[in-house]
Amino acid sequence: MSVVKYSIGPNTSDHKTGTPTCTISAGVMTFSTAQTNAMLVAGDRVTYDTSKICYLFSKVGGSLTQWNVVTATGAAPSNEASPVTVDSIAHEYTSLGAAEAGAADANHLNTQDLVTATTELRLVCASTADTSATVTFDSGWITSAAYRIYVYSPTNTRTECNARHFPYPMKWDASMYTLTSSNLEAITNNVAFITFHHLQIHVSNVTSYGCEGIYCSTGSTGPGWEIHHCIIRGTPTATQDNHYATDSRSTTGTGTMKIWNNLVYDFRRSDSIFHYDLAFNQSGTAATVTIYCFNNTVHNCHMFSSSRSTGTPADANFHLKNNLSQDIVGGAADWEFDYQYYNPASNYQCATGAYSPLGGGGGNDQLSASTSFMDEANDDFHLAYGDTTARGNGTDLSSDGNCPVVDDGDSIPRPSVSAFDIGALQFNILKPRLRMEGE
Repeated sequence: MSVVKYSIGPNTSDHKTGTPTCTISAGVMTFSTAQTNAMLVAGDRVTYDTSKICYLFSKVGGSLTQWNVVTATGAAPSNEASPVTVDSIAHEYTSLGAAEAGAADANHLNTQDLVTATTELRLVCASTADTSATVTFDSGWITSAAYRIYVYSPTNTRTECNARHFPYPMKWDASMYTLTSSNLEAITNNVAFITFHHLQIHVSNVTSYGCEGIYCSTGSTGPGWEIHHCIIRGTPTATQDNHYATDSRSTTGTGTMKIWNNLVYDFRRSDSIFHYDLAFNQSGTAATVTIYCFNNTVHNCHMFSSSRSTGTPADANFHLKNNLSQDIVGGAADWEFDYQYYNPASNYQCATGAYSPLGGGGGNDQLSASTSFMDEANDDFHLAYGDTTARGNGTDLSSDGNCPVVDDGDSIPRPSVSAFDIGALQFNILKPRLRMEGE
């Protein structure tokens, strides 16, 4: 199996440090000068010895002088025993849209069939305001559970970057990687197996019907969609409705969509009338994808979710656990978890509203509850010390067989104290420490 990484950044200008030379031995590139630029990330293209090319893959033991490197198709480049000049280090693409369109061309993977190529594709998004108006992952990509696409901003300074490109603590930061759509879907996904994580997405200027953060649709193959550790903002002054943070549509596929540790807010119209503006939507009249929606925080939306599960409550395929939903602007019934059935195992929600009359719910749900946040007015939705509704009132999902949750939106291991908190961002009595890969 090969793993390929291509980077996305604000430009393709050279950002190497100094005038280094390099050697390569068994896939390890050693630079003569420490590479310290904050924009340096895995997936950057290294041009050396005038015209030779390879891509940064991962740091060797956190080193600033040694990186594992690969070719455009994930192989080890030829050795360079004697030092050669490093001509440039640069991002491969200037937008996510360009990366999606270019990754399969003859200069890169040379195929969209990741299964036959036995390749995993990772698109690494460095700090910038992405210039894509909207991004479409087309159905030509052939993927599987083993050979999927990952789209993310790097956070691990020991392995993939010199500086984080997703905010810590988890709170919107315009200086980090941001994908903003204006009156459009930010991401339209037609790929069966894909993971989006550690992304900031803003659905802005909503004046048209049906604008979404991540819209996923597929036919009969799969799917295996994952969305986690993302911040997805809507438009609280929208003048049209039916805009969602995520939306899934499949009437024949029998796979899964897993959604956990996301922060979603401001999907609502400017008035207080009930509209279908919500965080997590399941579309279609006969929705067949099983959704696991665990430990998310939603604020200032018209609803938390809308289920299109059909049949009976016993076989409903929308699962909710440990979700926190506050300041929901609903209709007269205030149906926070709306429309059709939710799986009877759904439980441990903390919400200001209620399930629809068909929805059910669990014995440990806290409905009509008011949660205390660190700084709600400034969109800091970490649980406050004095909160009594979400703190310690969740269920342990670390060994869940369908969608295990082992950390929170800040990548702090759960539980931080003694019991699982509800929502994406748990309370930490001690100053949090970033969890490094492998710990």
